Amino acid sequence: MRWYADFICLGDGREIGEIERAELVADWVRLVEARGQSRHVAANEPSQREDGRGHRRPGGVRQAARELGMDERAVRRGVKIASLSPEAKAVAKASGLDRNQAALLDAAKHKEPVAQVAALSARAEPPAECPSARRYVPSLR
Repeated sequence: MRWYADFICLGDGREIGEIERAELVADWVRLVEARGQSRHVAANEPSQREDGRGHRRPGGVRQAARELGMDERAVRRGVKIASLSPEAKAVAKASGLDRNQAALLDAAKHKEPVAQVAALSARAEPPAECPSARRYVPSLR
């Protein structure tokens, strides 16, 4: 069992929503990046590879995914959801979309908080009924 399953499940047995999970994953990515910057290789240091090629920067999303035992794409999605504005996160929680990853990712595509809130609000509202789509029911007179 991966350790992140313990970290995602709350003590009383209930699971957390996508927003909280994304914030935890994004925090882990920030920690890994901070740790990687302290070990970052200087530009003028010779390569440690046998073929003499350059360095790959340590840390980041790829390293966090390895440490969490998660797919790299899932970690990237988590970072994207965590980047939502506080207003958009509040609207998502209020409208019940905090467990809908597709809606959160759709809102995260927008840069402006107003556009994020609008995208979530559009998903939260039930579709308006089209009068022409009503089924004909004959009267029984």
